[in-house]
Amino acid sequence: MHVVVSDKQNTRAKDILKVVREHTAFLVLLLFMLIGMLCGSLSVHELQEPYSQFTEKWFDSFLNERTESSFFELFFDSFLSSSLFIALTIISSIGISGIPMLPLAVFLRGFCTSAVFGLLYRDHSLQGIAFADLLLLPSYLCFNFLLLLISANALKLSFDFLQLIKKNGSESMLLKVELISFFRKILYSTAVFTLISAAEALFTVCFIKYFNFN
Repeated sequence: MHVVVSDKQNTRAKDILKVVREHTAFLVLLLFMLIGMLCGSLSVHELQEPYSQFTEKWFDSFLNERTESSFFELFFDSFLSSSLFIALTIISSIGISGIPMLPLAVFLRGFCTSAVFGLLYRDHSLQGIAFADLLLLPSYLCFNFLLLLISANALKLSFDFLQLIKKNGSESMLLKVELISFFRKILYSTAVFTLISAAEALFTVCFIKYFNFN
């Protein structure tokens, strides 16, 4: 009986280790994003003058812009901000530059996400939280998750490029196949990003009139 239980525990441990190995890049980048979110949250509370006044003015302009913008303006603004991260991911994947750049980009994305939510709560209390939960959180969660998936694939490619350099190009054909697969995933993700941006713009246009931050 003890032998059977021990075998099951060993099998379960091996399965967990296998999953961790297969998704190491994703888990590492997730850790960087969580650290970025923690730093972003702490930075909101630790800001001193005159930086606090600067962030307040910037955030007021951010809210006013969203209030006064049309659906298409909000859509293009959201899509362009997503495109910047997609472009950075593509550029970083073609070579070893992705090894330092991708964790940094994911960290900054987590930092900015948490800072925006922290500013909403600090300056507008429960109304700020309601605004964030209804108009920002759904799209931010979807975008950040997709960004992690794409960045994890890009990070794997960067390490493959590093191995290719070490092996003097002996596995270049295999890398070409991986690049084609990666760019196909980028196309699918861009379509999803488009839908996310459209949904965020639609929600903002429909519900932002119920918030008054003056």
